[in-house]
Amino acid sequence: VDSIVENILGISMLFGVTIFIIAVILISNTIRLIIHARQEAIETMHLLGATNSFIRFPFVAEGIIQGIIGSGFSLLILYLLRSLQNYLLGPLVKLPLVDPPNLIAYNIIFGLMLALIGSYRGISKYLPK
Repeated sequence: VDSIVENILGISMLFGVTIFIIAVILISNTIRLIIHARQEAIETMHLLGATNSFIRFPFVAEGIIQGIIGSGFSLLILYLLRSLQNYLLGPLVKLPLVDPPNLIAYNIIFGLMLALIGSYRGISKYLPK
């Protein structure tokens, strides 16, 4: 039984890391598309003397907003799953689907970390330091 549980945990960790990498790639590609769409405005700001950090800040802020919205959606889905679990199995059966006290903080922290990594990855090609 222990080896089966260890295998399931290993597969779950691999699945989680894969989802994290895919999310970073999606966020960075979204930021790159936004930068590409605003390329003319970025060039104009460069000509007017704007620094790269001044131009970079709105894109990082947009990535952070995407991360917070994604965290909110995942918390909503987990809440709905918990409600479905209580409805189907009754309130007496407590399966450890989620651990609410730590879940919200971890979810927001990982959402922000994901957004920052994706934003910096997307910005790095077009706006060097």
